[in-house]
Amino acid sequence: MYIKKVNAKKDKMAGLNPFNTSFHIWKVKRAEIVPGLSYNRIKAMHPIMSASAKKLVTHLNDEYVNGCQTFDGKDISLRFTVEIVAGIGWGIESGSFQSTTSNKKKSIFIEMSKRMVYQTLLGFRFFFVSGIFPFIKYIYEERFFPEVTDRYFMKLTEKAIKMRNSMETQNESQDFLQYLLDLKHKKQLTNDEIVAHQLTVHYDGFETAAISICHCLLLLARYPYTQRKLRREIQEYIDPTTGEMKYDDMMTMPYLDQCIAETLRLYAPLPFLSKICTEACEFQNNDGVLVSLKPGDVCFISMQSFQSDEEYFPQPDTFMPERFDEANGGTKKYKDMGVFLPFGDGPRICIGINFVLAEIKTAIVEIIKHFELTVNERTRNDNYRETHGFMTGLEGGVHLDMKPLE
Repeated sequence: MYIKKVNAKKDKMAGLNPFNTSFHIWKVKRAEIVPGLSYNRIKAMHPIMSASAKKLVTHLNDEYVNGCQTFDGKDISLRFTVEIVAGIGWGIESGSFQSTTSNKKKSIFIEMSKRMVYQTLLGFRFFFVSGIFPFIKYIYEERFFPEVTDRYFMKLTEKAIKMRNSMETQNESQDFLQYLLDLKHKKQLTNDEIVAHQLTVHYDGFETAAISICHCLLLLARYPYTQRKLRREIQEYIDPTTGEMKYDDMMTMPYLDQCIAETLRLYAPLPFLSKICTEACEFQNNDGVLVSLKPGDVCFISMQSFQSDEEYFPQPDTFMPERFDEANGGTKKYKDMGVFLPFGDGPRICIGINFVLAEIKTAIVEIIKHFELTVNERTRNDNYRETHGFMTGLEGGVHLDMKPLE
């Protein structure tokens, strides 16, 4: 996705983020991040994800014992993902699972993360409107990241680097922070550039992954048969001697893949793509009207429209993971048709796709392995989306009841 260039002088971290940069700058910044999110790198970081998942399960069990049998799907998902991004990006624990029914202490890391995301949504709105009405940019500017979170994460990074440099075993670390420190020595990255890369991964791994986890849990709770079928698959892949699942096995579980793909179809985290035209082109719409585009035109592509179209997805409002079965063509069939784009497509496809999928799968496997989920009466039974903001969410929130499994 590409929105519109931010003011790099006033909004430094956003200006260094590949999400907002264009052309040659984008290529350089993207090339710096991608190797740090390779399959093997993420596999090496998976122990951090696994540890976070165990904290999540412990948290839910504690809540249940304390009489709370219902949880907020979005809140619990954010707690999980923020623990991961804190661990891989800064080498710290976020403290996101400290706030239980008996302890209301808030995590500064998660609060700052939420402030960053909220400001980004305001930024999306501004860039969306200014893309249609360019003159607005000359009247008013909106930051992509707030100043207070820029300062917070910069100080946090400086402390993390100082701590990591003082460790005798620093080179043994396999997290994203160590990757950036190694890259810093190779390419003389500044601390600003390191923070910008951390926030790039943070944004993908925090809000986007949490939205997907939350809605996958919702849909599994709505469809008990699917939940049981997925649980049986999970049990088949667990090593009986250790009680754990190997990373490679988790990433190739077919029915888990189908459940996540169907969740992303119904609840793509960002329901639209924004692109800037680079070549003049012309195409015909459904009414036979010719539409001409010229370089520089901003184009908004509705993923939700494609992914809810009955022509491609019969019974579009129904959760049917089997539609992505390899026997039916899998996700490739729909990607090749250009109608399944939850992470975008082309050169600017989401750079954190493999990282986000690893987070989602880790959370879903642990929760479904340990709990039976049902939908709480406070949760609506349709797919009506929130009308405010740019990220996808079920209107009224996702509230789920849990029952620990023996």
